[in-house]
Amino acid sequence: MRFLIDNALSPRLADGLRDAGHDAIHVRSLGMAAADDEVIFDRAASEKRVIVSEDTDFGTILATRLATSPSVILFRRRTKSVEALLPLLLANLPACKMTLTRVQSSFSKTCESESAGFRYTVNRKPASCPPNPR
Repeated sequence: MRFLIDNALSPRLADGLRDAGHDAIHVRSLGMAAADDEVIFDRAASEKRVIVSEDTDFGTILATRLATSPSVILFRRRTKSVEALLPLLLANLPACKMTLTRVQSSFSKTCESESAGFRYTVNRKPASCPPNPR
């Protein structure tokens, strides 16, 4: 899978994903450490990458644009250590892969995995969404 790791998470997460055979890059490696979330979102979409972050703004951008891509993996955990996040992500990618890489006009799914503490929800193209306040 192809991933773009946001600046909120360690570049070592991209290293670990690459070591596991994935195409992963951190925004710092692209010179985008200070880039606006919208710019990072557009880059991920153009390169067909899944955003991995702890920043909820990416979900907001996805919803306000009524976009179908990129997919976003959002970590909401107390610990942001690579030692905690990488095994959790790698253990659950097989269950998530089809959902994360599928582009559909309307899609909603919640998956509970057997790995403790991992849950993902995918919502695509909500029926109605308030306009972007920007």
